Amino acid sequence: MRQRILSGPILPTVIRLSLPVVGGNLLQTVYEWTDTFWLGRVGPEAVGAVALSFPAFMLVVSFALGFTIAGTALVAQRTGAGDQDGVNRVAGQTILLVGALSVILAIVGAQSVPLVLRLMQTPPDVWDEAFIYLRIFYYGLPSMFFFFLFEALLRGWGDTVTPMKIMAVAVAINVVLDPILIFGWGPFPEMGVAGASVATVLSRSVGAAIAWLLMLRGNYGINVRLAHLKPDFKAIRQIVVLGLPSSVEMSIRGFDMSLMTGLVAAFGSTALAAYGITGRLFSLVLLIAMAISIASTTMVGQNIGAKQHRRALASGWTSAGLTFAVTSAFAVLCMLIPDQLVGMFNRDPGVLEVGRHFLRTVSPLFGFVGIAIVLAGGLRGAGRTFAPLVFAILTGFVFRFPSAWFLSNYLDWGLTGVWWGLNISYFLGSMMIAMWFQRVGRGEPSPKAVGAQG
Repeated sequence: MRQRILSGPILPTVIRLSLPVVGGNLLQTVYEWTDTFWLGRVGPEAVGAVALSFPAFMLVVSFALGFTIAGTALVAQRTGAGDQDGVNRVAGQTILLVGALSVILAIVGAQSVPLVLRLMQTPPDVWDEAFIYLRIFYYGLPSMFFFFLFEALLRGWGDTVTPMKIMAVAVAINVVLDPILIFGWGPFPEMGVAGASVATVLSRSVGAAIAWLLMLRGNYGINVRLAHLKPDFKAIRQIVVLGLPSSVEMSIRGFDMSLMTGLVAAFGSTALAAYGITGRLFSLVLLIAMAISIASTTMVGQNIGAKQHRRALASGWTSAGLTFAVTSAFAVLCMLIPDQLVGMFNRDPGVLEVGRHFLRTVSPLFGFVGIAIVLAGGLRGAGRTFAPLVFAILTGFVFRFPSAWFLSNYLDWGLTGVWWGLNISYFLGSMMIAMWFQRVGRGEPSPKAVGAQG
């Protein structure tokens, strides 16, 4: 695959790398949709609890997840340079770092749940279920983090198929466990929202165990041995330097999501439930964009490692064009049949009305969301992780939340103002990152990868 990435036709290679990731991300969406489907049968409050919990969960876990992005970029660069030992050392040191962070964040996250829910202005009828859902998730962080890390490292090497297969196993387990634990089928007690959280943690843990076994066997491009797990503080420092901006960026995005969810929550549990459901639909746009973004990170990273900067630039723009076309096509579907899409999860008239309004207002900008995500992935592959951090700050805290708050409250546009705040940020954010990505083609040096000599 390395030769295809470095010298093959760009568009077919991007598609070949992206399709398994799209499959894996679709399976990830099945996780979320399965929870929403079954909890929608419990009631709007249960759906609202999950909608409120997701950004709060991401707020805590995103910090460690950012270091998996550093792992992807560094593995891609070392692979492009033909340094297999450097690949293995990157993997081992990233495992140590992310493993330690996941344990710390599991403890901190579980203890901070009441504070987070208060900051998000959680409605009283949602509080108890959101509390238990989040706390169980946090306690399951270490096993879930290893699975995320395995995906990131292997994708940097160029294997996007194996993570998809493991995800399929985990999703199958979750699909079976969800209704059993939520409704208490057979000998199991009825757990409600907590059952959905337990099912997700257990299924992820199985996936993590399979991933660990495969990495130790070394049959999939990365062969981690005990020597690679011995702390190398110089290598860890290099990972931190590259990964910290991505970690802060993802935490900022999680905080941004929490702010926006809190803004919607002020309009009541019906609006919150609709926002959660449309968020599940919007996740299809994100999963497509993130899949192609991962391909962009791998393509750009390996070509930068091979000192092919012009090809790296072309790879990023080809990936962005593909994403814009696909996500815009989905946007058309959202505008044409919004009631049918929202109604798959909940048929409450109020939820349908709010969901319809969201999709018809926001979906025309889906293509710009895709461009921003993919080009940010290309920048990370080039080792330029600080630029996406700056853009995340500007997009979330200069464009999105202030404009959404101003339009919805000061101008009294209500939820319409929230939706237009999203649109403003999507357009301006994509324009900024597109202009910055052009710098990749100038041949400027990227940060030295872990394992490089000299």
